[in-house]
Amino acid sequence: MSVPRDLLDKFDDMIANRGCRNRSGAIRGRIVEREWEEVMGGVTPVYGPHQYHLSDKLTVLQYKSHQLVVSPTHLHVDADNPLGLIAVKGHGRESRAWRVSQSALGA
Repeated sequence: MSVPRDLLDKFDDMIANRGCRNRSGAIRGRIVEREWEEVMGGVTPVYGPHQYHLSDKLTVLQYKSHQLVVSPTHLHVDADNPLGLIAVKGHGRESRAWRVSQSALGA
């Protein structure tokens, strides 16, 4: 792998500050951390009251991703503004794929 010298120097400084002994270990650790660590968070789609199909699409997506969705909630902030709160929990790779799917709906 080829990396510009200035970027490599910054990387070396960063891994030294984190206590890593070598580049390979730092890269391996970061891959594992990003792909397999368990993460939790919330998705908050805000949409208009007449976007019925979007709500249906979100429901279908949640059912398809039942292993990640902990608790979906639908609130009405006021008469014109519904708010979705979707608590999610999973591993890094899975939750990123879910976020991409969710954002593709325009939510």
